[in-house]
Amino acid sequence: MASELTVQTLRGPTSGANANTVLVPSSQTLHAPGHVIQVVTYGINDEATAAGTSKVTMQDWTFTKKVASSNVSITLHVNYSNSSKTSDDDNCALFLLNVTDNNYLNRRTIYNEADAWFATDTNNAYSGYATASHFQYHKFTASTQLMDTSNTAGTITYRLQASAQNSIFRIGRWADNSITFMEIAQ
Repeated sequence: MASELTVQTLRGPTSGANANTVLVPSSQTLHAPGHVIQVVTYGINDEATAAGTSKVTMQDWTFTKKVASSNVSITLHVNYSNSSKTSDDDNCALFLLNVTDNNYLNRRTIYNEADAWFATDTNNAYSGYATASHFQYHKFTASTQLMDTSNTAGTITYRLQASAQNSIFRIGRWADNSITFMEIAQ
């Protein structure tokens, strides 16, 4: 049977070598709400491609939460290009899926893409920060911060997906890309 102690104020010894210190046994962990529990950063593979309007998997990552009730703050920085030699209608979109919970992480519907965190229509960017170059070879820098509030314990698989209408989609052709997972105590 586990025991629980509830206190209003926690104080360490007031004198001696451990004055003003709260000692937590090595087998225990103390997580205050809002504090970062862990940070993990991955690179995103170069030269992945997708063509067509369906969502194509670009890359998967796993992240293991230490506390089920914590949130995961996700920062994505993606440099990508799309090109079309036959049409000026070269729409693209990026998606991040929590595969474990089958839940897309997004902030709003973006250019007809209900699950996307970033979308473009030729030279227009509809979410995040983006810069684009000339027609027929558009280069974009897309950055975003997403929050996964799922109450999942253990390992979560996240999947970056893309769709590209009438074009070829390439990640990392001309710059570095990264995804960072930050677990935050609640």
